[in-house]
Amino acid sequence: MKFVNFLLGLLEGLLKAVTRYWAVFICLTAMATLNIISIETDANYERSIIALAFGVFCFLAAQSLTERFSEKFIPHLAVYSAAFLAFAGYFTYVKTLESIDNIVGIKTVTLMFALLVTFIWIPSYKNKADFGGVFLCVFKASFTSAFFCGVIFGGISLILAAADALLFNISSKAFLHTANIVWVLLAPMLLLSLIPVFAGKNRDADGDNIKKAQSYPKFLETLLSYVLIPLISIYTLVLIVYTGKTIISSSWDDNLLEPIILSYLIAMLILYLLVYRLDNAFSRAFVKIAPLILAVIALFQLSASVIAFIDGGMVVSRYYIIMFCIYAIICGVLLFMRSKKRKDYIAYLAVIFALVCVIPYVGAFGASAISQSNRVENTLIKNGMLEDGKIIKKSDIPTEDMEKIEDGIYYLYQIKALDRLDFLPVSFDPYNGFYNVFGFDSNDIKYNYITKSFELDSGTPVATEGYKYLYDTAFYLTGKNVNNELFAFTADNADYKIKLIEADNAYYFIFLKDNAEIITVPIKDVIDLMSGYPEGTTVLKQDKLAFDYENESIYIRLVYKSVRMNVFDNDTELYANVYILFTLR
Repeated sequence: MKFVNFLLGLLEGLLKAVTRYWAVFICLTAMATLNIISIETDANYERSIIALAFGVFCFLAAQSLTERFSEKFIPHLAVYSAAFLAFAGYFTYVKTLESIDNIVGIKTVTLMFALLVTFIWIPSYKNKADFGGVFLCVFKASFTSAFFCGVIFGGISLILAAADALLFNISSKAFLHTANIVWVLLAPMLLLSLIPVFAGKNRDADGDNIKKAQSYPKFLETLLSYVLIPLISIYTLVLIVYTGKTIISSSWDDNLLEPIILSYLIAMLILYLLVYRLDNAFSRAFVKIAPLILAVIALFQLSASVIAFIDGGMVVSRYYIIMFCIYAIICGVLLFMRSKKRKDYIAYLAVIFALVCVIPYVGAFGASAISQSNRVENTLIKNGMLEDGKIIKKSDIPTEDMEKIEDGIYYLYQIKALDRLDFLPVSFDPYNGFYNVFGFDSNDIKYNYITKSFELDSGTPVATEGYKYLYDTAFYLTGKNVNNELFAFTADNADYKIKLIEADNAYYFIFLKDNAEIITVPIKDVIDLMSGYPEGTTVLKQDKLAFDYENESIYIRLVYKSVRMNVFDNDTELYANVYILFTLR
């Protein structure tokens, strides 16, 4: 009976959510319908689905606004009309595009994020509801919806798989239709059904639901206080130590650290919002210290990103990182100074920063286009390659400047901002016309090396007389710490291995008998041979490419079929195909 009551309550909540978020439900239903048609016909409704997804967030924010400020018909109609106009405008915009590229995708996700934050923030405007409580409610609803829908999708998938295996053939499209209905339609509506009305005429009637939605289940309180807070505290210590190390060594160009710190800052903010309403020793200590640490770590990453910007110009990813670091610093300082006051400024500051990121000219794409175009133009002027608005081709400028020109041109091409460079030919394509315009081949910039290669004369047979074993292998050498086993065999009740190793900045073949070394053969001999030949390919007789080695245990001949050596400024790569002939003594 309890289970039946639970299902009836769940169904009642879903029906109320459909009535409350009717416009959202219509958009989700349209998305699911288009997905069904796409699955059955392979038709592409990408633009329409993206526009409908944008509409979902518009109408979520609209419903939050109407519940918070006024549920009278005229204001309600005005807010929903504005949301519909935003949706219709975006729908018209994406329909005119040739394709949905990264530019459209990034801007769309940014606007969706701003609308989602607005949806969460509005109920707490002027302290009508606690922002942390609303955030906790949405957080819990998201996990509850994901859990139930995961169980439902998994159960239906198992039933379909069992029926397909035991009874009759079921199309693989059935699984796609199941995922579509569960995750596109059911999951969002189930999430919304778990969010109470925080303001408006129904607020008092929904008081019990609000209290329940903002409460901490024992499991969640334990997880947040005694698992996540200690874990992020230890992680913080690691970051602080690394930050100190980076400052001391002046190594500000660690690309791996950038996403780690960004993820850390996001996790720290989310965890703060989830725990600041808890009342235990762990949460109280975390709430006091976390804002200050948040600001310090964000300041460090901001410094590193600004240094990278000065060195390599602005790009979209760096713009977003810089903006988020500034946002995190402001939030950290405000949370530290105003720890006992309301926290909704975290939300409206996020909305403001998100909107700044998509504003033309000063947003991510506008600012990066200005930065990179100025960088390219200044580099051309510096090297005397731009006079009277025309490019003068040169091939003898410094490699560093070649890289600046190449990186800037290709970046501007990717974000469709090459029109900022008036001196470029009409319809310029850097992938096909770079050399003709600038006078140097962009492929030679980052791969500036000389190549030497040897080949064994195909008219010369390889003599195998006197050798019991022949092994044909190939290897590639670059960098350090090489330790590769090439092959192993057993002979005369002993186990033999041939390995390729690196030691003391040189490479060797090492032969092992029962894991004991019997001979070490240098590869240096063929490298020394190549150093005496010019660039290009040289065909040699066998006597030039054969090297003999022996001791009391083994007699070896290496015959190199082909060798290619790429010599960089600070590195050497060696590709080789070799016959290993040997006889055990």
